Amino acid sequence: MKTPALAGKSSPLRFHIERHSSVPDVKQIQEQIKLSMEMRVLKTGNILPSIREIEKQTGIYRGPIHRAYLALRCSGLLSPAPGKRTAVAVTTAAPQFMNAKCQ
Repeated sequence: MKTPALAGKSSPLRFHIERHSSVPDVKQIQEQIKLSMEMRVLKTGNILPSIREIEKQTGIYRGPIHRAYLALRCSGLLSPAPGKRTAVAVTTAAPQFMNAKCQ
């Protein structure tokens, strides 16, 4: 799995989805976001690409992308951002953004 790159403030995070992998698309997206956070490519407060942007970039449907974002929000790694966007959470200690979909 390739490492996603963030080329600058205006450049979106780039995902590489292995279509013939035994790893589901949802898991590939989650792992690439987590790896980007671990490598400090994504930092607290960074805005992630929209689901639609990732769909255009990768050619995968919105459903798996949405499920990946939701799982990371439920785990406390991502949080809602202004303008219906998603950002890297300020803290991962206690998920504050859980809703009925997380349970």
